[in-house]
Amino acid sequence: MKYRIQEICREKGIMMKDLAVQMGRTPESLSRSLSNGTTTKMLEEIANTLGVQVIELIDGYIPSSVNSQSLNSEVNGYVKVKGTLYEVHSFEDLEKLLKMKD
Repeated sequence: MKYRIQEICREKGIMMKDLAVQMGRTPESLSRSLSNGTTTKMLEEIANTLGVQVIELIDGYIPSSVNSQSLNSEVNGYVKVKGTLYEVHSFEDLEKLLKMKD
């Protein structure tokens, strides 16, 4: 599985070695963990350190533009369409994804 960790670090203006230090790890151990297949616990630790959700670390994730009202809706989840992961928070979001299939 590919991750967006370096991309998120760039967006936040930090280097991977700084992320490792903030996590209490050496840059080498973080790199080794990511290269050899990481654990869910490690992904959670990275996400917490970066201040993002774990799902945002996964390559292909595209956040939906949602408003605060839709966050309280009855629909919440993630849908993968043609290799791209979408966040869904409303029936309207689902309708948009259905229209994409055409």
